[in-house]
Amino acid sequence: MLQSALRQEHSEETIEDTLKNLKETTELYLEEFPLKGERSLL
Repeated sequence: MLQSALRQEHSEETIEDTLKNLKETTELYLEEFPLKGERSLL
């Protein structure tokens, strides 16, 4: 049971880190390749 709780805690941290990295990567990509037009996806 303890191992399951530890795995779940680690998974949540991993998801948070992944989302943070995705946001940063998207921002960097949009700086290099801005969208044409005024429409915002975010």
